[in-house]
Parts: sequence; C-alpha cells; structure tokens
Amino acid sequence: WQYQVVLINSFPDLKQYIRKSSFRAVVIDLDDLPVAKNIFRDLKEMDSSLNIMGLSSRSFHPELEEAISKHIYACLRKPVDTDELFYLLKSIYENDPVQKKRPNA
Repeated sequence: WQYQVVLINSFPDLKQYIRKSSFRAVVIDLDDLPVAKNIFRDLKEMDSSLNIMGLSSRSFHPELEEAISKHIYACLRKPVDTDELFYLLKSIYENDPVQKKRPNA
C-alpha cells in the first residue's frame, strides 16, 4: 500500500490538515508535543473515523487515561517496532468502510 506521510509540528496545523484532507491514521509523539487531554476528543469530533496512535518513550501516561480509553486507537513505544506499526496500519486499512466497498480491496 502507498501510505502518505505528512509531518506536522503543532496541533493547530494538524487540525487544519484534517479539515482539508482525509486521514485514516495519525501518529502523535506524546513526548515532543505538549498534549492537552481534550485535543484527542477534538480531533475525533472533527473526524470520527480518524485512528489516533500515540508514540512515547514512557509506558504510563496517567494524565491521558480518559483519552487513551476513549479516543486513542493504539499506543506505541519508542523506538517504534515497524512490524507493529505496519500491522496497525494494515488493520486500519482493512477495516476502512471505503475500502470494504471496493471490489478486490
């Protein structure tokens, strides 16, 4: 599959991209960006089919407990296991309702 990757350095920029384009998955580095817990809810309200993945060197984020239980599709540990990432992306792709309607998808 041809995955398009867009690097975005702020949540306002991410929101603008989501408004303009169709994304199926977003990987957010939880270590590098200041994360307010409501940002995940806001992103899901903008596009309910968006799959949000968190990336972190920490294994525990008590400040994001609600977001992780309600809005975050998966959490990945740094350094990223590429097999795990590709498995998750494949799962997202295969469960995409648009893909399910296409023949031979």
